[in-house]
Order: sequence, then C-alpha cells, then structure tokens
Amino acid sequence: MRNQQKHLLLAGQRNTVVTTSQDVMVRLAYIPKQCIDTFYTSSFAVNAREISLEDKWKSFSLPENINVCIDDSMRQSSIIQLYAKILLDKPENDPMVVATEHKAENVNELVGNFDSFYKRVILRVVNVLYAPGDDIINIKQLTNMVGAMVKEKEGFDGATPAYLSHHQGKARMKLNAPYLENYYKRSNFNVLKNEQIGIFLHELTHAYQHYPNYKKTENADHYFVGLEGMADAVRFIAKGFGDKERIGAGLQGEKSEKKWLTPYRVSACFLMWLRNFDGDFVRKFHHTIKEIDHWSFDKAIHQILGEQYDAEQLWNLYLKDVKEEALEKGYLK
Repeated sequence: MRNQQKHLLLAGQRNTVVTTSQDVMVRLAYIPKQCIDTFYTSSFAVNAREISLEDKWKSFSLPENINVCIDDSMRQSSIIQLYAKILLDKPENDPMVVATEHKAENVNELVGNFDSFYKRVILRVVNVLYAPGDDIINIKQLTNMVGAMVKEKEGFDGATPAYLSHHQGKARMKLNAPYLENYYKRSNFNVLKNEQIGIFLHELTHAYQHYPNYKKTENADHYFVGLEGMADAVRFIAKGFGDKERIGAGLQGEKSEKKWLTPYRVSACFLMWLRNFDGDFVRKFHHTIKEIDHWSFDKAIHQILGEQYDAEQLWNLYLKDVKEEALEKGYLK
C-alpha cells in the first residue's frame, strides 16, 4: 500500500493516497511530511495553482468575538509570556512582554491581536471537516480561558491539557496553564509551540464537529472514536505530527484490545490511513455521524467505501503497513 504511486486519481479507487473533491486537493494521506502546507504557511494546491485558506473559505463566517481571559493566579507566570509569543508567532527570545497586571478580558486589550492565530486554527479545522458548500456549524463567540484546572468545579484534573464546551454559537475553551508550564520544563520552546498548536486544533475541532448521538451510537467505544478520534485526526492532518507519533500510534493500536475503536491518536491514524481508499475519507466519515441513524464506525465504512469492506480486514492491512514502515525507519528491531 505505502509503495503505491502518490498522485491524483479518482475518489474511491483502491490505491489512491490523495484524490480531488469538489476541485479541492486533499492532502496526501497518512504521511505528515508530505502535507502540502504547514501551520504558518496557509497556501495549498488547487488545480495546480496556489491559493490561501482565507481565499478558499472567504464565505465562511469566523467568530465575531474572540476573547482571552487569564486567571489571576497565572498572571505573573512566565508561561503566559511564552503562550502569548506562540500565539503571535514570535521567537522565544523576543523582547516582547505581555502586560497582564490588569484584568483585561478582551484579547485586543490584553496583547495586540491574537485573532489571526485563532482564525488560522479554525480555518484548518474547517478545511479538514468540511468542503465549500457544506452546512458548517456557526460559532459566533470564542472565549479562551487560561489557568489551572479545578477538578471539583470542572471535572478535569491537572493532567488534562484543555477542554472545550459550546452552546448556541458560543464556545468556551479552558487551557491548562500549569500543564503547559510542566511541558515546557521537560522539553523546549519549539516542542511547546507544536503542542500548544496541536491542543488548539484538537479542542476547536470539538466546536465545529458533528457529535454522535450517544443514545443512538453502537456503544461508548464508537462514540468516543467519533468524538476524540476525529479531533485527533484533524490535529494530525491540519498540522502533522512526526513519524514517531504517527507510527507509535499504530504500534500502540496493535496492543490495544479495542483495536480501531481505541480513541484519540490510535483511531485518528487509522482514519488518516483509510484515505488510501478514498482521499476524502476523513471528511466523509465526519459527515456520516450526522447522516447515519444509530451510527457506528462499521456503518460509516460501509457508506463511504462499500459493503465489501470490513473494519477488521482494513485494520489488519493498516497494521501491516505500520509495522513495515516501523521496521524500515528503525522503530522496530
């Protein structure tokens, strides 16, 4: 599978890695280093010409209000300075200092203008989940809280990087500042930057994705693949983890009793790999959540690829690909 040619073919052909969908090129499946764009460069190919995500999605309505609120307890923390530099795409040694002594809630009052960062993330999320013309969830207001998790109040402990909730067009994301601080201490600024961007991609997917109906979904495993597996798939596709994370997720999946129903990275990488069968698989998979009554992973595969495809069969083929690549790149002995 991995040695097949990687050029545009018609959707649904067995050995494709990338296909066209509504004249939009779908990024090369499964291999992050071959993604067309990176997070800070937003052009990509359409009919062999370069356009920006902003041009592609010019009719899409971004949130009208984007706000940042920092907990009082975190205002003097050095991680807030690094957080702001990442949002503004500044290097770690930039002399910029964020004024946090006042209780500013509006992002423009707090530090210049973070809007472009959030909009960049949102456009990447939307670009994976939807195609122009799709009915897209409308988020009018986004609030980013930055502070420590309070388990008694929020239900999440200090190991949780972030969470997002939304209702009636208003999304509220809480970013765990102590988590970022600890992450930075055991890594470096660039690694922290990748993690922070990845967290935003994952969490903002929850604002724009279709949620499975828990009562009408096969079971909890299928539900969390549709929810968290999809969010990590967007994170992989929109930014691109390295080989280590991608191959590691496959090897982890081989050990998991839940196999392709293991949420987060394991199911995410399997979803990406399924674009070998239809380059638009991830977007179509997302839409099956809304289209199929009593949704399940298997029903989604049947709707997209056909009844002749079996999840177990595809999973075993995926693991074969993963192990071959892991051996080639030295991740397995």
